[in-house]
Amino acid sequence: MTPIIFRAILALSLFSILGCVDDSEQFTLGEPSLSLLGTGGCGRNSAPVAEDGSGTVTITVTGRDPRTPTGDLRSGTTVKLDFADEADLATAYFRSSENSTELTTSSGDLPFSGSRARDEVVCFREGTVSVIATITDYAIDADGDEARTVELKTGPFPIRCLSAIDYNRECSGLPLIDSGIDFGGADDMGVDAADADRPPAWSIRFLPPENETDLEIGIKDSAFGRPDNLLLRFQVIDLSGTTSADGDALANLPVTFSLSDNPPPNVAIEPAMGQTDENGIVAVRLNAGGTPGVVTVLAQTTIGEGGPLTARSATVVIRGGIPSASGFQFLCEDPVIAAFTARPSWDNYQFGIGRNDFTTCVAQLSDRVAGRVDIATQVFFLTEAGSVDQASTTDENGIAVTSLRIGPPAPYEIVEIPANGYEADADQRYLNSDFNPRDGLVTVVAVTRGEEDFVDVNGNKVWDEFEDYQLANMDLAEPCIDANDDGECQVDLDVRGDEPYAEAFRDTNNDGIWSDGNGTWDKDTEIWQATHVLWTGLFDRERSLIQVECQPGDQCYLDPASELCRIPGIVGDEGTYFLGPGGRITVRARFNDTNGNCLDAYGEGETYVEVDGSLEEVRGLTQNDIRGECFLDSIPTQPRAPTHTYEFADTSGLMVEEAQLSTIRVGVRYRTLNGTQRDEFVTFHTCR
Repeated sequence: MTPIIFRAILALSLFSILGCVDDSEQFTLGEPSLSLLGTGGCGRNSAPVAEDGSGTVTITVTGRDPRTPTGDLRSGTTVKLDFADEADLATAYFRSSENSTELTTSSGDLPFSGSRARDEVVCFREGTVSVIATITDYAIDADGDEARTVELKTGPFPIRCLSAIDYNRECSGLPLIDSGIDFGGADDMGVDAADADRPPAWSIRFLPPENETDLEIGIKDSAFGRPDNLLLRFQVIDLSGTTSADGDALANLPVTFSLSDNPPPNVAIEPAMGQTDENGIVAVRLNAGGTPGVVTVLAQTTIGEGGPLTARSATVVIRGGIPSASGFQFLCEDPVIAAFTARPSWDNYQFGIGRNDFTTCVAQLSDRVAGRVDIATQVFFLTEAGSVDQASTTDENGIAVTSLRIGPPAPYEIVEIPANGYEADADQRYLNSDFNPRDGLVTVVAVTRGEEDFVDVNGNKVWDEFEDYQLANMDLAEPCIDANDDGECQVDLDVRGDEPYAEAFRDTNNDGIWSDGNGTWDKDTEIWQATHVLWTGLFDRERSLIQVECQPGDQCYLDPASELCRIPGIVGDEGTYFLGPGGRITVRARFNDTNGNCLDAYGEGETYVEVDGSLEEVRGLTQNDIRGECFLDSIPTQPRAPTHTYEFADTSGLMVEEAQLSTIRVGVRYRTLNGTQRDEFVTFHTCR
């Protein structure tokens, strides 16, 4: 490996991409939902009757599906609106159907833009109509189960078509002249009717924020500047005796707050009761817990002897999406790849072409509650050797992908191989060598911004400072390329022929030096994972281990066992062994490259035996797939090629009249640079 030059890489900020927010009350976490709202020019569910078709109520259908990456319904979904009664067609029609040859009680197929689809109800006669939204055969992917289809449908929503006079009076907060119109749906507009024949004189209403995205917050202790709480405002007004459509503010009124049914766990509001100010406004703070979901807040007040007035906030979406170290996985598809043809000296690798030989590495992220992270979360990559795509973004499954390509700089050259983890015979051969298995081991690091892991003692998915704690491995140090694979980030890494260097790291806190964990749980820091890829070369006979076990007790000898085998050229040959009747011989083979690593690039390596003559493999075994067994006990920082054993027995019988000569070929087939397949073998002979 080449020296690792000391360098500090500045940490960078990541910005999450937030999705749209739904203001539907009918959103149910885990299942798709559909809701409908009608709004006219005064913000109510009414419109004036007009001959020119200008009296309209905008119908907004909101669809949500928590199973999709964005939370919106599947792309290409359409919704259809219908009047609840065919007689409604005598009062109004849908704008999307006015170009049809004949008006019907249904709208056209309305496509969704984000989470919403829209149409207009056009009023041409006084009365009240009811609108229903329906999606038939909506497909749902159920994790682990077969896909299923459901029908999504809203309840009827009333639309009131008023005379121009009544419409203007309502916009001004005055009683209507025609009290015979059904005012159903007033409660849906955030106002409780005092009686069925007269609209209320007082009202409490929710004041939505300027931006819909403000109605989306993170779970408690979210990072990236995402708030985990939200201030919701309501206003109490008097609509009687005023010419303002906004009404007159009612001050100093007590208002109580409560959560909608089945809120996510540990969601809280404070205070439980407030008092309106001089503008009739009262506020309540919604605090998220540790679980994603949706929730609304109900505000209620009572004025005089009238019944209670109630308003409901828009839906607040509580979401995760912040990467957590607990759900951070980083692996490369090929733990072993072909990288070089030769290594003539410790600092000279003869690499192949990175375009032809590489591996795909995958970072998979999830949040604290094992949910998907935000789409397009940025992930950055560092490598000890070769080259890597330095930045990527997560897809809808929380996966970011990079490619590790072979080439310079070379992997770090381990000055002295430690004995731990290697077979004794291999240790001795590499202790005083310029080459050893870890010279071919490349460290790759994935980094993103998120929160550290912790032990959640009470299981509430929230960091409780005096109850929860971190294990040593959870308190993350700054990201570092551990080039010598000793588990630490060295500031004085030994380098052959030069002064010590520091291993490369990312200076997250900008203090100029590598920093270990800080002893506290961090909700907004750089979290990271390292993985390893073994770079291999060609078969090296001197670095491989080919052993023959020939014991007299097995009728196997180094000298001829009978006069028949005293043949010139055979006697004294180190590769020839002599068998008695039924004699046995064992061959153990471990095929290595120059660094002592296994020849299993891309998982395509195998050892094999071929026999000619009066021998057979005792167990009938003729090949062994290496199957990625290139590491001791599957520890990725301990490369070791597997040893395969083959045992052979003489089959010539008790009496022979001439020498029985047999050949054993023990070999390895493997893939090297540019997809080339190689076949290397060692030959032995026996004589009976």
